[in-house]
Amino acid sequence: MTPDQIGVNHRFHLRRDRAMTDTIYRGYNREELDLQYTNLTTEEAKADAAALQEHAARNVAELNPERGVSYAGGGAQVFDIYRAGKGAPAMIYISGGQWQNGGPGKFCSWADSVVARGVTFIDGGFPQIPDARLPEIVDSIVILIRHIRANGEKLGIDPANILVTGHSSGAHLAAMALVRMANADDLEGISGCYLMSGHYDVRPAMLCYRKEYLQLSVAETIAMSPLLNLVNPLPPTMVAIGGGETDEMLRQSSSFAESLAAIGPAELRGVPDANHFSVADDLATEGTPSWNFVGERLGLG
Repeated sequence: MTPDQIGVNHRFHLRRDRAMTDTIYRGYNREELDLQYTNLTTEEAKADAAALQEHAARNVAELNPERGVSYAGGGAQVFDIYRAGKGAPAMIYISGGQWQNGGPGKFCSWADSVVARGVTFIDGGFPQIPDARLPEIVDSIVILIRHIRANGEKLGIDPANILVTGHSSGAHLAAMALVRMANADDLEGISGCYLMSGHYDVRPAMLCYRKEYLQLSVAETIAMSPLLNLVNPLPPTMVAIGGGETDEMLRQSSSFAESLAAIGPAELRGVPDANHFSVADDLATEGTPSWNFVGERLGLG
């Protein structure tokens, strides 16, 4: 499925009438590719990003989660847990922030909506750049998911009913961790996956400004790309993307959803007119296709 088929707005579509020698990737020159992978390009996007962070801060202050629960010896490998009741299904959330600025409490704007609907919300932490490199970060996400599943009774959740979700670079981490687990036949208890506005092929990131902090070898770039490592199907997955996002972000999501659907249950959700940050409202709002998917996967009725 292409971006055109999900009714998105090509607000960032750029002309390609320069000489081919000026281009470095899919008709983009370096400046254009940088823009394609920059999310805070408009005042609206900046306002929506700030609103997400303000909502997250309210959730931390008002919902009284258990904070800083260790899953691998402490440090950055901790999570916050917002409990919805003993034996509840669980959502493990991996936040964005360009692999540098995420973590528990920063972008947990969904926590109140999720808990109100009977799902325990787990806001996952992980070491970040520059303290860790991307392969190490992915290792931590795999350890986190396995820890939550193995300690379900202690945490008060149903270990057989876990949904993994992530936003932006967190969607990349969630996808990469589940691809690795799927290829190891290690998906027991994972009911579904919800990914929002992620990077699923890291190769273009290594041609734009992001390469300066990612610092990946060619082999690592391939190994860290969920799209390039699909072997076994993931759990039923929804890949969501805002209709107002850049052409490259739209292509990333549609390509990954198409590849997932070729081997297992997966669908693309284009959220009309949403930007990289307002797209989060789709999961927080009851009755949307995103929430209906999550509810169905977690057996909420």
